[in-house]
Amino acid sequence: MYELLWFVGGALAYKSLSKLLKLYQLFALFQETQLNSIAMLKAVSEDVGSVMTIKHELLKEAEIPEEEREQMKQIDDMAQKIWQEASVKHIIKCTPSCFKSTVKFTNWNESVKYFDEITKNTFVPKNE
Repeated sequence: MYELLWFVGGALAYKSLSKLLKLYQLFALFQETQLNSIAMLKAVSEDVGSVMTIKHELLKEAEIPEEEREQMKQIDDMAQKIWQEASVKHIIKCTPSCFKSTVKFTNWNESVKYFDEITKNTFVPKNE
């Protein structure tokens, strides 16, 4: 009789531990995907910023009046900020409901801060 109890207890323990490991792996995969998404958005944002800088230098060389250049710069800056916020909102919106409580940010600045905090401990610069 005790053998049956040990067998059933072992089977239940195996099932429980198996499910816990599966949940942990899903959570780790979600966290990694989330960090990679933020990294990609940061890279795109930096590239767009560089392109805008070049654009405004070219506008200056083309002797576009200062007020027009400033107006274009304000429009470009606003468009980039709207894109950044929309990107973060889309990440949050696409997060599965079971993981929504694990999202630690609600806007662009918080997402960048979160990314920097997580990756500063894992990033090891290469020695050149």
